[in-house]
Amino acid sequence: MVWVRQFYDDPAAMDGDCSIVRLDSQSPPAFIEAERFARRLANMGATLGQASKVLARGVDGGPEVRNAVREWSEMQGGAVYTEPGIHYQRGAWDLKPGEALVIEGQVAPARAWSVLLYSRFLNSLDYRNRPVSLTGPRVTTDADGRFRLVLAAEHPGVPNWLDTEGRPFGLFVIRWLQPTETPMLPTAKVVSVAELKA
Repeated sequence: MVWVRQFYDDPAAMDGDCSIVRLDSQSPPAFIEAERFARRLANMGATLGQASKVLARGVDGGPEVRNAVREWSEMQGGAVYTEPGIHYQRGAWDLKPGEALVIEGQVAPARAWSVLLYSRFLNSLDYRNRPVSLTGPRVTTDADGRFRLVLAAEHPGVPNWLDTEGRPFGLFVIRWLQPTETPMLPTAKVVSVAELKA
């Protein structure tokens, strides 16, 4: 498995490309051996069984604490294909029409940081057509380096809006790349979009 993670502050600069090519001649595939095939079929069945349980938990949002931020301890230190130098914070929104989730925190000194919205199954939302992510330089902060992110289905007329696509439930992840200190945990609260527009 090969993972390539590239960090861009400007989407127009996303010109990276990678490919895998064979350096040797390709041999014909091995004959199907009954024992090996049975073993791999059993492994596939076990994997599908576990995956279906994970997806079933995602249908109702799983054990995620709603409208809050937590340390994503399961992903720290290079677990589950993650980079050991990234500090993760995770949360979930659970919003009714006309509501927004406001996330406030302090920017930590780090090589880079970002926030990204996901579906309940950890699929990125529609980044091609909607503002569903921000990188550090694109986040408006105050003079003290504090940020305020706003997750809502409609633009509330304030900076740092992220589009939930009208989904009542979803996940967000804040990534801090090589922070020089442990990032403080942001706070989150539900407010009305009308209040933000006012």
